[in-house]
Amino acid sequence: MSEMVVNLGHVKIDTTIATTEEEINEGIQALLSNTSNHNRLIGLDMITFRVAPEPSSTSGKPSNAAILQLYDSTQCLIIWLHSLHDVPESLYNFLILPAFTFAGFGIKDTIASLKKDYGYVCKNVLEVGRAVWTSYKCDTQLLRDEFVYMRIPQVSSISKPWGSSFELTEDEIKLAVSNAFYAFRIAKILLNIR
Repeated sequence: MSEMVVNLGHVKIDTTIATTEEEINEGIQALLSNTSNHNRLIGLDMITFRVAPEPSSTSGKPSNAAILQLYDSTQCLIIWLHSLHDVPESLYNFLILPAFTFAGFGIKDTIASLKKDYGYVCKNVLEVGRAVWTSYKCDTQLLRDEFVYMRIPQVSSISKPWGSSFELTEDEIKLAVSNAFYAFRIAKILLNIR
C-alpha cells in the first residue's frame, strides 16, 4: 500500500493506493469509519484504459484495466482493479450499501463498466455533470463558481502499461484524486450539503 498527500493547489488530500485485497479492505474500512463524512457521500470516478496482454496470455488480446477512485470528505482511495484476481468482498459490499451515495461525472457509464468488467454493482448513485445541474434546487452560482475553481491536472496520457508494480506518475495520481474530489464537491452543492 502506498500512502501520500496529494496537493491539488488549494487542498491537500490524504491518498492511499491499494493493489491487494488486504490493502483494499483497509482502505474501505477507513472510508466506512470516517466520522466527518456525516452525509455518507463518496466521490467516485474510474479511469479505464487498455493494456497489452500478459506474455503468458493464451488469447493474445489486450484487456481492459481501470483504476477506481473513491473520495470522502478527507481521503481518497485509489484501487487498481486490473491487479485483482478476485472481487474483494469489502469493495463489493461497500458499493451496495444503500446508506452511501456515490457521486460522479458520467456515473451511469462508470457503473455500467464496473458491472460489466468487474462484477460490481452500486446501489445509490448521483450524476454530477453539468447537464443535470438545472434539475436540482441548489445555488447555481455556487455551482458555476466551483466549476471555475476546479483545477484538473493536465495529463496527456496514462502510463502504459503500469505493470505489476502499479506505478503512477505524480500528475496521474493528481488527476485520479481530482476527479473523485470534484465529483464529491459538486454533489455536496447539488444536495445542498454545507
